Amino acid sequence: MAFRRCYNFLRRAISGSNRDAYTFRQLTRNNKEEVEKLIEDVYTEFEPVSSCLGHNSDDVGVLKSECLKDALHNTIGIGAYSRDGNQLVAAILGQLVDSLLSSERISKFTDERGEYVLLGGLSCRLDHRNKGLASQLLNRIESTTRRKGYKAILYVTASCYVHRMAAKHEYGEITSIRCDEYVDPFTGKRIFANMRKPHNTISVFAKHL
Repeated sequence: MAFRRCYNFLRRAISGSNRDAYTFRQLTRNNKEEVEKLIEDVYTEFEPVSSCLGHNSDDVGVLKSECLKDALHNTIGIGAYSRDGNQLVAAILGQLVDSLLSSERISKFTDERGEYVLLGGLSCRLDHRNKGLASQLLNRIESTTRRKGYKAILYVTASCYVHRMAAKHEYGEITSIRCDEYVDPFTGKRIFANMRKPHNTISVFAKHL
């Protein structure tokens, strides 16, 4: 019992110091360059942009920039910054969208207006991982979603680590595909074949708030 109390005390102390080490800000199009740099440094190593979009390497830079510009439009994305506020160390991107998906498995999670928040692109620099940042970002996204009157979140992710975090936060898995097995019905190609572990299964999770 004494060991357990000591362990819980140290865990709370460390967790508290980690929370104090970061500041959180909402992301907009004005943050595009720093978000793009973060994703480039820690995300595209496992999910090459060209892997699923059929573009050659010369097009990838422009493509990523345009995709990110769209992602930061109508966003409730949140970034975690170092204590001095000079470096973006982690981010999660969320968009307020109309329901474009007609699947019954998905529509039952959206609100009566057919709208939801679509999450993706969770990125965290290596030296800031295992400090609870991902959970803090997800909690803040959920709070913002509630304040804006939305009642559902859909979370698309390919990382097995994020899968576990989603389950921990009571997200239910709607559907998933294995990257090494999926064949695009239009091209007949395995378009996700060069995605790397732990990004080997693309899943859609949902949570009704």
